[in-house]
Amino acid sequence: MNTIPASEVKRRGVAALDEAARKGPVHVIKNNRL
Repeated sequence: MNTIPASEVKRRGVAALDEAARKGPVHVIKNNRL
């Protein structure tokens, strides 16, 4: 499973999620915690 911090989504938008989703399931980390 790929992880991506919420701050990255805020910075890059949904494109960050789309890029990570190409590699498989994505887990968004809130407050830099798992």
